[in-house]
Amino acid sequence: MTDKNRERYSVIAKIVNKYFEKRQVIIVGNNPDLKTVLSDYCGITEIKEISPEAGDDVNAYLNKKAKKYYVVIDSMRGNTVARKIFLDMGYRKMKDFVFTVRDNIIIKPDSGDYSDEYGNIVHCKSCRVYLDGDAVNTIVNVDDSVSFGEGCSIRIKNGVSIKLNIGKDCSFKERVMLTLIRDAEITIKSGVTVGHDTRITAGSGCNIKIGKDSLIAYECRIYSGDAHAIFDTVTKKRINSYEKNNPKNSIDIGDHNWICMRAIVMSRCSTGVSCIMGAGAVVKGNYPNNCVIAGNPSRIVRRNVVWTHDITDTDLDVACPAEYIRITDEPD
Repeated sequence: MTDKNRERYSVIAKIVNKYFEKRQVIIVGNNPDLKTVLSDYCGITEIKEISPEAGDDVNAYLNKKAKKYYVVIDSMRGNTVARKIFLDMGYRKMKDFVFTVRDNIIIKPDSGDYSDEYGNIVHCKSCRVYLDGDAVNTIVNVDDSVSFGEGCSIRIKNGVSIKLNIGKDCSFKERVMLTLIRDAEITIKSGVTVGHDTRITAGSGCNIKIGKDSLIAYECRIYSGDAHAIFDTVTKKRINSYEKNNPKNSIDIGDHNWICMRAIVMSRCSTGVSCIMGAGAVVKGNYPNNCVIAGNPSRIVRRNVVWTHDITDTDLDVACPAEYIRITDEPD
């Protein structure tokens, strides 16, 4: 059993434990892993499985027997049609039946906070959020002061234990997309500006941190994770890893960084305070503070620099907070 499925089934078991009230638990489908987790979590000694694929007549077996059975549906997605089937048989949503996988959920701007019994919590008043049907224990927290342009979206895929936190006074221009995939985490601190058509993606088990007062220009790509497994054909062993908190899959952008147009920031990247990533640069690796990073592959092309927001600035001490005006650290 994968860790993803174990966590998802544990959430289902928590719902079952809350509502089944010593009724017989029925799994519609054939899933030994789900059965094991339900048994272990709820202390149920006998769980019956019925399977439409095996020819079992689910309607005949379950119809009007909600007082006798609590039903876990693993053989179909919990969409409007499937829910109606069980409602028509006299079962109440959650109180008498639960789906292991649901239809995708779209949370529109200004629709209020969202939460469900699968452990998902979304606070985002200004951007459309998509939760896929696998989403459990996912937390999206966007400060109310954050603004999003037209066509922006937040997308949760294979959504197990995902966390997104966006701090105060951030601004996202048109068509910015943030995507988080299984066990991913993105933290964007206060005062960050993101240009139009930028994509920020945290793959499975990956972390992305963007420091305060950073500026990300248009059409940039910040991508942590490989998206696909890679194997050595001689040893047959996997080369890349997607385990949570693996430093190889992290991006940590320091405070007051400027990522110029069409730059690409990739896994295994960290930068200090006040870095500038040049236009079109492909950036990975570890970089100190107050430097210019450019090229493909990227390298430091200048040290002891700092940028300011206004092109007309002439007095550095007036234009830039002192915390960003530093000499570049040199390696020991």
